[in-house]
Amino acid sequence: MNWYIIWGVIFGGLSLLLLSYGGIFTSRRDSKQSEKKLDQISRDLADLKGKPKSELSDDALSRVEKDVQKWAAEFATEKQKKKLVLDQRRSEHASSLQHSNALAKEYFVFVTTVLRDAVASYSATSGHSITMELPQVADSVFSEPDHPYDGTITFSPTSSWKIRSMSDPRSGPDVAGPWIIISLLKKPEIASSPQEKGELLIRFSTDMKSFFVRLQQDFLLAVPMESGNSANYPTTQYEDRVRNILIRLLEFQLLQD
Repeated sequence: MNWYIIWGVIFGGLSLLLLSYGGIFTSRRDSKQSEKKLDQISRDLADLKGKPKSELSDDALSRVEKDVQKWAAEFATEKQKKKLVLDQRRSEHASSLQHSNALAKEYFVFVTTVLRDAVASYSATSGHSITMELPQVADSVFSEPDHPYDGTITFSPTSSWKIRSMSDPRSGPDVAGPWIIISLLKKPEIASSPQEKGELLIRFSTDMKSFFVRLQQDFLLAVPMESGNSANYPTTQYEDRVRNILIRLLEFQLLQD
């Protein structure tokens, strides 16, 4: 009788033990399945957030339609008035361009005059022949970009200056279109074509009240700038500043040849 009781107690303990471990295994299995489901939900949400909306809401479309209708009605009423304002702006812009081009043309004439007189005077005094091809500056030099100025001064078989104009219609709001450029060209012993070894660039502000000077390469060695390779000056100083720069560049060139 006692053995029945003892075996009953043993079997009862084993049953409790199996039930406990079975619950643990089931809990772990359910936990893993829950984690997988959460991971899948997180991935689905991330995927949805990354996709743009394919259509605007009906309210947004309605607001846009009303705004466009309102603009169309207002523009139709004010069209003629706005056209007059636009035409006035175009006229003022054209007048401003014409004025800037005319002034820049006179400043270019000053450059070619200084060069022509200086080279002619030096040649007559020294007996050293320098070939010049400096035509007169046309009134349309900057108003007709397809017909730029093209002049040359040949100092020796290997050294020359190219004097030219350029008009940039894409200039910013603070810079006028006309450019005045003098390039130093040198023909090396090996290469067949001359290479640019110096440059003087002159530009103007939109209101023509100031001008910009930039020197590069050998020309910067001839005329060092106070800071860097460029400077801005008021146009009231144009004649003195430009004459001084041109004479110093000519001296530098004549010392090389």
